[in-house]
Amino acid sequence: MSLYRYFLLSAVSIFLIACTTEAPVDIEKAYWKTTVHLEELQVVRDASWHSEIPSDAYGIETYSKQRASIKVGCAMSSEGICLVPIKVPIYSDWSEYSVNRWNSVPGLVMSGVDFSPAFANAAGISSSHPPNISDRRVGERIVQYFFTIDSVDYEVDEKVWSYAEYRTSFVSIVQGKKIIAISVE
Repeated sequence: MSLYRYFLLSAVSIFLIACTTEAPVDIEKAYWKTTVHLEELQVVRDASWHSEIPSDAYGIETYSKQRASIKVGCAMSSEGICLVPIKVPIYSDWSEYSVNRWNSVPGLVMSGVDFSPAFANAAGISSSHPPNISDRRVGERIVQYFFTIDSVDYEVDEKVWSYAEYRTSFVSIVQGKKIIAISVE
């Protein structure tokens, strides 16, 4: 193992030990928050070299634009030193176009103070086939769990949440503001 890797490993180990604490605690409050992310089909205006436009692009406007330049020579001094490089511009077709893309929009959020997280009803969110502009679809669903301990809120891993559901007093291992493990006292 190289000296650099040894020192890096040592620094990470010291950081984890210094940032991790273990202490008996009482859960003052357990709560959850669920989010159902939504996406909406929207018209996006974009631009690229004509050879790189997506196949579903429309409303394409193309014009010539300098893409690069090539050095073809040099204006030389009497001493044979290049004073001014001579470059020839290379032009290519640049296109601006519209394309339909699914973009994130504000989602549906629910929260509660029990051990039964629920998601907001996204039954009314659907899109036609093929989808139309402004159609929405359901994206990622996220559940976050929290404990309040000594008036401080901590995010909790799902395993910790389900393990702690029937226990109110336990030993926790905390990294920063996140509880990563527990054990029964």
